[in-house]
Amino acid sequence: MGKLASAQTGCEVVGVVTDTANKAMGNITVRLFSATDTLRTATNEKGYFSFSNIKSKQVTIHISAIGYNTHMAKYTIKPDLTEIDLGKIILSGGEITLPDVVIKAKPVAIKYMQDTVEYDAKAFNVQDDDRVTDLLKQLPGVDVDDDENVTAMGKKMTKLRVNGEDFFTNNVNDFISKLPAGIVSKIQVIDDFGDKANFTGIKIGDSQKMLNIVTKPGMDNGQFGDASVNGGTNRQIGVNGNGNYWKSSKQISGNGGYNIADNGAGLSQNTSAAISINNKLNKSTRYGANYGYNGSTNNSISEQIVETVNNLGKLNSKLSNRNYTSSGGHRIGANINRTTKDIFFSGMASFNNNRTESTANSINNQTGFVKQDFLNNSSNRGNTPSLQANFDFSKKLKKNTISGNFSFSSSANNSNQDIITNTRYYNTGGALEKDSLLNRSVFNAGNNKTFNFGLNYSFFLKQDTVSSKSINAYYNGSANITRNDLQTFVLNPITNASVKVDSLSLFTKNATVNQSLNLNYHQSSKKNRLSIGLNINPNVVKNDYPELNSTYNNTFINISPNISYSKTFNSSKTFSINYSGRSNNPGIYQMQP
Repeated sequence: MGKLASAQTGCEVVGVVTDTANKAMGNITVRLFSATDTLRTATNEKGYFSFSNIKSKQVTIHISAIGYNTHMAKYTIKPDLTEIDLGKIILSGGEITLPDVVIKAKPVAIKYMQDTVEYDAKAFNVQDDDRVTDLLKQLPGVDVDDDENVTAMGKKMTKLRVNGEDFFTNNVNDFISKLPAGIVSKIQVIDDFGDKANFTGIKIGDSQKMLNIVTKPGMDNGQFGDASVNGGTNRQIGVNGNGNYWKSSKQISGNGGYNIADNGAGLSQNTSAAISINNKLNKSTRYGANYGYNGSTNNSISEQIVETVNNLGKLNSKLSNRNYTSSGGHRIGANINRTTKDIFFSGMASFNNNRTESTANSINNQTGFVKQDFLNNSSNRGNTPSLQANFDFSKKLKKNTISGNFSFSSSANNSNQDIITNTRYYNTGGALEKDSLLNRSVFNAGNNKTFNFGLNYSFFLKQDTVSSKSINAYYNGSANITRNDLQTFVLNPITNASVKVDSLSLFTKNATVNQSLNLNYHQSSKKNRLSIGLNINPNVVKNDYPELNSTYNNTFINISPNISYSKTFNSSKTFSINYSGRSNNPGIYQMQP
C-alpha cells in the first residue's frame, strides 16, 4: 500500500517483521540498498521498522536473523508515493542438520573487502532457466538496464572474467545473458587497477569496475552461440552466427555474417568473419591469438529530371549519378601473459591492413534559356597498414620491485585520387562554344611511428598481508615521428603535361619527445590508501616544412603534484579524493606557419 504525494518529496518505507507464529521480532537488523545508498536500522519491540526520505525508484530490503532464513526482495517505488508499506514480513526458521557433526548454515550473502564486494549465489533466488543477468538483477548495489549494461555502485562494469581469467572478449554485455546462473558459486565486483598492480601491490590512479564470476566445481565449461537468418523485400538477406567453446582455461570462439540489401538505388553488401583462441601453456603462462576480416561494397545509380523557372525563363536539368565504393580489412593479433611468484610479463602484437576504393560519375545536362553540360568523374584508392606491439614486465626483488614497459606502433596511409571535371557551353544555335576541362590528380602519403618506454622502481618500507608502505620512482618516455606528403597536380590540356598546384600541396615532418618523471609515496592498509607525488614533464616538439625552408622548435616543462586518498568507513560507506595535473602539446596542424 502507498500514499500519494502532493509534492516532490522522498518516500518513507515501513514494514513489520514477525515469525511464522505471528510473533513480533524485535532488534532484527534490516538493510535497505539503493543505487546511491546503503541504510541500516533495527526493528522495535513490535517488529516495526522504517526508512525515511528514500528517493530511489528501486530498493532492495535485506532482513537477516540467526536461526532464520534471510529475506531479500526488490521493490519499485512510484514517483507519486510518499509512503510504501511493505506489510508483514514473515521470517521462517532455517534448517540446521547435524549429520556426522557437520553443520550446514545459511551462507553470508555479501562480504565486503577493500577492493572487492562478493555475493554468494546460494543466498539468492536462482531458478533453473535463469541466466547470469537474472542473478545480477537481484544483487544489492548492482543494476542491469534493458540493454544489459551493468553498473555497480553507480559505475559502469567494463570488464568480465571467469574464475579470475579473461573470458573471451571480456565484454560484460556479450555473455551475461548466455551463461546459466546455475553454474555460479560467487559473484565478485572488483575495483581493478590492472594485472601489474595486482602483482606488485601498488595500486595508484583510477580503477575500473570488473565482474568476476566464480563457478561451482566442475562447471567451468560449455558450448554456446546463436545464429540468425533474416530476409525481406528489395532483396534483403542476412545470415549471421557465432559459436563459443569453453573448457576450463581453453576458449575458442568464431563468428561470421553476410548481409545484402537493395536500397532502391543499388546493392549494399557486408561480409565479416573472425576467430580467436585462448589457452594455457602451463600453470603460469597463458596465450591467445585472433584473426578477423570485414568487407563491404555499395553500388548506387540515380537519375533525376528537374525543371526550374525564373525571370530568365525555363531551365531543364537531367541529372545522372553512378557511385561505387568498396572497403575491406584484415587484422591479426597475438598475446602472451606469464605470472609467477617473482615475475610478471605481458605482451601483445597486432597487425591491421585496410583498403578502400571508390568511383563517382555524375552528368548534368541543362537545356532551356541556356544550354550547358557538367561532367564529373572521380576515383580514389587507398591503403592503411598498421602494426602495434606492447610489452609489460615486473620483477620482485628482496625488498623492492622493478617494472618496465615498451610499446611500438607504426601506421601508414597511401591514397591516389583522380578528378576530371568537364564543363561544356553551347551558343543559342546549339553548337559547342567552349569546352572547359580540368584533370586533377591528388597523391597523399603519410606515416606515423610511435615509441614508448617506461621504467618503475619501488622500494618497500613495509609490506605484510594487510598493509604496505613504499617509495616509487617512475620514468616514461615517448617519441612520435609523423610524415605527411600531399601533392596536387593539374593536367595542362595544351601541353599534356602535369603542373603542380602549390596552394593545394603540403609536405610536413613532425617529431615530438615527451618525458615524464614521477616520485611517489604510497601506503595502504585494510581501510586506507594514500598516494602522493610530484610529476615533472619535459617535452620537445619539432615541425619541419621542407618546401618552405622553415623549422619550428618548441620546448615545454610542466611540473604538477598528484594526490589520491581513499578510506573505507564500513561495509557500506567509502570516501575517495584524487588530483593530478596533465599537459598536452600542440599538434602539427596547430603549429603550422
